[in-house]
Amino acid sequence: MNVFIISLIIILNFIFQSTLLQYLSIMGVIPNTALILVVCFSLFLDKNKAATYGFVTGMLQDILYSGFLGMYSLIYLILGYVVSSFSYKIFKENIFISFTLTGMSTIFYILMNITILYLFGFETDSGYIFRMNTLYQIIYNAILSILIYMYVLRLYKRKFFNY
Repeated sequence: MNVFIISLIIILNFIFQSTLLQYLSIMGVIPNTALILVVCFSLFLDKNKAATYGFVTGMLQDILYSGFLGMYSLIYLILGYVVSSFSYKIFKENIFISFTLTGMSTIFYILMNITILYLFGFETDSGYIFRMNTLYQIIYNAILSILIYMYVLRLYKRKFFNY
């Protein structure tokens, strides 16, 4: 995909995520559209590009939302690389691929968050985190990923990707 188009989508996503999505909270959970975009783009990009876009998206999230620089960058870099590693084996027309991969990526994202915070000495009550919002976040992200994936798939079909 054109670098300019992907960069514009990522920037617009953060504007959208920090403004309008705050009002679409369900049970206190706001969808993580940055994670969804990393998963969707990674299905169409090679490993290096997907890891780079994951890193950049994570760095923006670190700068905007986190006091701990590098955590989201690492998580999204790994997600981009891993998802794109086996994307060539996936039938890209199936929209439920994004549903499944986003659900699994959300679980990975939450586990990595807890692990990194724990390793750096922050107090984490992982039992509380899993009881309260993990299921809602997985479902919300997975359902929203279908809509975002349909848009990314349309861009792919229109040859916006430099694949």
